[in-house]
Amino acid sequence: MKNLTAYITIALALVLAACGSGDRTADGQAGQSPAPAELPGHELPLPQVPDSVTSPAARADYLTLHFWDAMDFADSKMTGDTLLVEQTFSTFIELLTYSSGIDALTAAVNRVADLADASANGTSIIAATAEKYLYDTDSPFQSETLYKVFADALLGNSNLSDAERGRIAGRQEQMRRNVPGSEAPDLRLGQTSLRRMLGDNLTLVIFYDNDSPDCIAVLQMYGEDGLVQQLVDEGLLKVIAVDTGEIPGGAPQLPQEWLSFQAPAAEVDAVFQRRNSPSMYLVNGSGKIALKDNNYIGTRAALGG
Repeated sequence: MKNLTAYITIALALVLAACGSGDRTADGQAGQSPAPAELPGHELPLPQVPDSVTSPAARADYLTLHFWDAMDFADSKMTGDTLLVEQTFSTFIELLTYSSGIDALTAAVNRVADLADASANGTSIIAATAEKYLYDTDSPFQSETLYKVFADALLGNSNLSDAERGRIAGRQEQMRRNVPGSEAPDLRLGQTSLRRMLGDNLTLVIFYDNDSPDCIAVLQMYGEDGLVQQLVDEGLLKVIAVDTGEIPGGAPQLPQEWLSFQAPAAEVDAVFQRRNSPSMYLVNGSGKIALKDNNYIGTRAALGG
């Protein structure tokens, strides 16, 4: 971790470096900044950014575009170094936040996909790493927006297997559902429906299984959460707990201010994407999805905690 922190620090220094800091050539013009020494461990040597590239955004664009140039995806020793791949990927993701815009970001991701297409193994490794870091909701880097850029790029790779192509295409289809800003779908709940019960402010919808110890534990965390209780007491938050478990009447004891229902999992999954169990959605006072399919930590952060 210490080496990785130093690696990111050096990479960011290249982004923020001032113009003209490089060595002077014989004619007095600024040359390229000296390449930083390769750190010991599992890091690629960082590319040199020409001193003619001056603004932080332009330097970030250059650095991210060439960040993987030293990676030989046809070399099984390099691709087999999981720490090298994952440290490089995590630093790359962090640097992408400094890009000048979506076009530069997409170009950098496309270049990674092109380099990875040197071998079937390279393509598989980038596909799996992108899914782990950007699609897995337990990842601190999780971003469906960025994962979609990788998915679009990887689908153009000739070395992508049919199984991987189908998996990525399936992920894309899931990501088109329930996007933040879209209208929350309706769902029959008892004698009423979800949309009829939405609040004027925020509504937290928790989908859980009553036979899952993990779900019960998270429900207890919400029930004992002072911030959630405060928002409910102030009328700023409504909580709707939807049990999709197969045990009739197996719902746990929930706070009396919550609205509790049971619904078949198939009916829920027909309209809501659920990659977590439990799965949480925040819906705003206009009936639009504010937070999609998140976990306890991410949802609580969105509530201001």
